[in-house]
Amino acid sequence: MPRRGWADAFPVTPATILAWHRKLIASKWDYTARRRPGRPPTAAAIKTLVVRMATDNPTWGHRRVQGELVRLGHRIAASTVWQILHDADIDPAPRRSGPTWRQFLTAQAQVVLAVDFLHVDTVFLRRIYALIAVEHDSRRAHLAGVTAHPTSAWTTQAARNLLMDLKRPGHHRDIPAAGPRFPVHRSVRRSLCRGGHPDSHQSTPSATSECANE
Repeated sequence: MPRRGWADAFPVTPATILAWHRKLIASKWDYTARRRPGRPPTAAAIKTLVVRMATDNPTWGHRRVQGELVRLGHRIAASTVWQILHDADIDPAPRRSGPTWRQFLTAQAQVVLAVDFLHVDTVFLRRIYALIAVEHDSRRAHLAGVTAHPTSAWTTQAARNLLMDLKRPGHHRDIPAAGPRFPVHRSVRRSLCRGGHPDSHQSTPSATSECANE
């Protein structure tokens, strides 16, 4: 058959035949009608476990929960954990109703110190400031230093000295409990008279005379 007669003998072109073949192959291996769109649903047991872990551990975020699930052998994305917590009305870790101040201080009591100044007036109305630190765990009070001029440099050095004393085994600079026979302000004045504090160079003649009256 001459080439010029192909158009009359074949109603379609070779490109059309190839296109039909491609569509036939694509339709054979097309599974879109057999599957649901999106990710497969998370098992109910995994959702329950996620909610329980977040509830029992208020400081854990969704990434921490996801990491713990991976350790247990559950392959789950961090975004899925976040969505589960969001659907369960559980806030993110920083805004979650976590430990109260009582729970926090109880857990960290051994390493927490409450530090503040108190002041006493001598017989000649000379005001003296004492830096006091109280251990939350044992309620033990420590006298960090006594001074008439509590500057920032002095306070920093007194805090450093106290920390070094606390790290030294068997060494305590406790303040005796207040009572009718031993008030706290007497202990502070005696510390100033002995000069065993970071501000001993600030002693004055008036302070010496006050010590003599003690």
